[in-house]
Amino acid sequence: MGREEQPVKTVGLFMGTTEDSYGQALVSGILDIIEGLPWRLLCVSCGTIRSTHGMEAQRNVLYEIMDERGLDALILAGSLSHNVSEAELLSFCSNFGSIPIVTMSVVLPGLPSVITDNRGGMQAMMDHLLDVHSYRRLAFIGGPVGQQEAELRQQVFLDSLAHRGIAPVPQWLTHGDYTRVSGEDAALRILEAKMDPPFQVIVCANDSMAFGARDALAEKGILAGRDYYLTGFDDMSESRFMDPPLSTIRQSVRSQAGEAARIVIGLSQGAEVKSEGRVPADLVLRRSCGCPPSHLVEHDEGHGSDASDAALRQEWRESGPGSPAPSPEAFFKSIDALFHAGPPVDACEFWQAKLGALRHRLIGESQGGCLRAEEEEALHRARLLVFSLEKRRNAELSLSRDVLTEKMHGFREALVTSFRLPEIFEILERDLPGLGIDGAWLSLFDKPALPAEGASLHFAMAESRGLRVPATGLAFESRDIIPWGLRSIKPSQPLLLLEALYSREERLGFVLFSAKPNSAFLSGSLRTHISASIHGALLLEERRRREDQLMESEKLASLGSLVAGVAHDINTPLGVAMTAASYLEGRAREFKRLLESGALKKSQLAEWVEQTGETGGIIHSNLQRAADLVSSFKQVAADQAGEFRRRFDLRAYLDETLLSLRPQWKRQRVRVSLEGPEKLEVDSYPGAIAQIVTNIVVNALTHAFLPQADGELRLSLSLEGEMVRLRIQDNGQGIAPDIIDRVFDPFFTTKRDQGGTGLGLHIVASLARQPLGGRVSCSSNLGQGSVFEVILPRNAP
Repeated sequence: MGREEQPVKTVGLFMGTTEDSYGQALVSGILDIIEGLPWRLLCVSCGTIRSTHGMEAQRNVLYEIMDERGLDALILAGSLSHNVSEAELLSFCSNFGSIPIVTMSVVLPGLPSVITDNRGGMQAMMDHLLDVHSYRRLAFIGGPVGQQEAELRQQVFLDSLAHRGIAPVPQWLTHGDYTRVSGEDAALRILEAKMDPPFQVIVCANDSMAFGARDALAEKGILAGRDYYLTGFDDMSESRFMDPPLSTIRQSVRSQAGEAARIVIGLSQGAEVKSEGRVPADLVLRRSCGCPPSHLVEHDEGHGSDASDAALRQEWRESGPGSPAPSPEAFFKSIDALFHAGPPVDACEFWQAKLGALRHRLIGESQGGCLRAEEEEALHRARLLVFSLEKRRNAELSLSRDVLTEKMHGFREALVTSFRLPEIFEILERDLPGLGIDGAWLSLFDKPALPAEGASLHFAMAESRGLRVPATGLAFESRDIIPWGLRSIKPSQPLLLLEALYSREERLGFVLFSAKPNSAFLSGSLRTHISASIHGALLLEERRRREDQLMESEKLASLGSLVAGVAHDINTPLGVAMTAASYLEGRAREFKRLLESGALKKSQLAEWVEQTGETGGIIHSNLQRAADLVSSFKQVAADQAGEFRRRFDLRAYLDETLLSLRPQWKRQRVRVSLEGPEKLEVDSYPGAIAQIVTNIVVNALTHAFLPQADGELRLSLSLEGEMVRLRIQDNGQGIAPDIIDRVFDPFFTTKRDQGGTGLGLHIVASLARQPLGGRVSCSSNLGQGSVFEVILPRNAP
């Protein structure tokens, strides 16, 4: 069996998003562990369970369609449980059958977990603030009430105050939900308490809320590092670049995710593993807590790692200036190797701290309390090397990100200008591979209000390319994610990303990506742009469908009006014919009586013959008139009701059309005429032409002429090369300049209160373009009437 055919298991990661540094660290940590193993990672970007944050709440739809099928193990990121209780989270986990589940940052009975040493990290921060800085007026912005990590961090804060005999200020104890905006709100509540003296420092349960607090207070002119001090928890990458840089507690999310992966994979293989993994949380001191620069130079910044310290000291002993056989180049090569083998995040800061710690340790071990010149030179060159390595790594990463960002820009522009699903799918197939996406499967819910009831696959792009999906979609159970199930995806695709598609009001569907690891951060942006394009296309499609329905209704209404008019017009000749026939019948009975009685005179016979001929002529002429009306109506009605193409004499057909419309104007003082060549054969759609003439004529009769005013409506037909020009001109009131550009717009009417729909002339423009392949225009002057010109090819496309 070849390697491509080896069975691959899937570990699912339920997370908030891949876009931020936290999500990217989660993905990297798990990929570190499964590399080389027969496992793949499925990242489900579903947001916080029961999220209340706008669009994030729409991503919760993925919880409704996910179960254990296709998964062999599951990891729950710590950010998911902010809004639910322990019991609710346990109930949620029960939806995934018997597959192994590991939680991060929260401990649940009966389930293994990986947690950060929150107590140790928070205690180190409080000891530093209370004992080193001697702060006594501390405010606190905690996480969600009831969430395990948030409760523990708050308890350490309160215990630390109590241990030193400091009473907390109730107005300074607030809570957020770990988001930046909640930090802003919490800081403003603390400020509104107007306590005197004011707080000295705000301790935040995470970095995001610290950023929000800093921003909210800065808008009030209260600056961190000058008017108060600030700390966080997490050590997000942005923390180093805040002004002032944020003192915080580093928890290695990457290490935490890696430990979770080790545990859950071990459980799936039946191995005995510990029920709890614990990752250290280290104090990282920067200027926001009030530490002077001199203190920061001597501080190891919480990057402590005995293994790293030991490796650096070993290299120094073996090839540094103080070694038995000094080899500076070998030492620098060792620094290079350690740098690339160490943590990819904040590597420069990490190794600068290690070199600083090594220097202080060497000074402590020296006899004179200082280093020799060659030792100082070697350490200085090592620091420069680390800066150079970090600069090179950042340049390479920046270049890679810039290339992807530029491609994403072009992808976004292409989507913005696409308004039909087939066009969108063509762009996906063309551009996604350049963004590091090897495969994609896009599905829409059959019933958006009931997403679990079913979905239809509308687009699929796999390694083989060229995979085609029926235009109507391929129906399947939503919980299978793709029609063939997750296990059908090739083993060569180790990273899958599941994103919801949604608008502000509606959950549309979902898309599954197979991506290269360095493209994982794009999935959120892809989700946003694809969602917007799909939503726009669906809205446009629905609008077209409704317009088609309205246009069809308008056509039927026009046909109904035609029927009513023709029926009314037929009544007159039929009535005359009926009266004449009744008269003839009476005269026949009288003639029979005279004939049978023998009293018939020659003069009476002559009179009977004459009257019978006259009456028969009246009956014949009126029945012929009625027959002509019926015949023209039948042809026009059949053409308007269908979309049949045929060859016909356009002039004769327009005569028939106007004959069927005669009842529309005969009750008005309007004269209608038609001019043009007697024989003008065309190959086109007569129904569309009849509909155009009908709508323009009816529009003129409705809008152009005042009641009881004399009017004229002239139709002229001409042939210009292979194009036919139909000009319909009236001498009515004309059209105001401010609305003439809108007469062909759908739903535009000046007589909505009289039942106008505003679709009559829109139908004219639509039919002229398609199916007739022509165009229509309108010109007018107030008080001088209007002219509609319809130009059509003699042979329709």
